Formats: sequence, C-alpha cells, structure tokens
Amino acid sequence: KMEMNYLPLVMLRVEDQKKEQQIIQLCQRLGCRTKRLEDKDADTAVSVLAGINKAAAGSRPAEKAPAGYRLPELLIFSGFPEERLDEFLAEYKKAEIAPVGLKAVVTLHNLGWSVYQLAAELYRERMAILLNRKP
Repeated sequence: KMEMNYLPLVMLRVEDQKKEQQIIQLCQRLGCRTKRLEDKDADTAVSVLAGINKAAAGSRPAEKAPAGYRLPELLIFSGFPEERLDEFLAEYKKAEIAPVGLKAVVTLHNLGWSVYQLAAELYRERMAILLNRKP
C-alpha cells in the first residue's frame, strides 16, 4: 500500500462549488490527494502547503500578497510524475469540467515561493501568451 504522503497532491482554489466538487471527485477517482487553498494561504510557501519541506516553514516567502488579496482560480500539482499529470489533464477534459485558467506544477524553482507569488507569475505568463497570439 502506498503511503498517503506519496500520493500526488492537487491544491485547488475554485470559486464554483460544482466545479470544485467535480475536481475533487476526479482526484479521488485517480488516487490523488486534494487540498483547498484559502485566501489566507496566499503568503504561505508552496513547499509548506505541499508538505514537502517542513524545515522551510519558518522562512518567509519572498513576496507577500497585498492587503485584501484574493487568490484567483488555481490548480497546483505536487508529486505528479509526468504521465500521471497527462492522465489527470486528459481525464479532466473528458469529464468536461470547466477549465481553470491558472495551473502550475511544484518545481525546485518555485518551491520557496508564496502562493501569491506563484499565482502572479502564472497570471503574467498567461497574459504574455494571450498578448502574443496572432489574430
């Protein structure tokens, strides 16, 4: 039996309750853990929320969210081998769950970032992609 902590984790912030339930059910079906992200998690390091490095919990993430910040819709994948992530995304599409605009995979590069910082970076990347699309 695989230990609980080694199961892939999907951290999610979804406004629509029906969509949130669909994502949670999909995760259960695929054997993934889920963790709901709240606005108060914005300043928490991704690694702490993913349960990867408890030692880093004391160090403050680089960028703190501005006052009154609300997390956007967001999916953060932790501990997903590439083929499991591909499977998840394919099943997500097949289940016809409404898309979540911002998605990220936890990497060594973003492990120490706050959730706010990660969301802001994803948003910047998404805007750049949208702006670069030729009509």
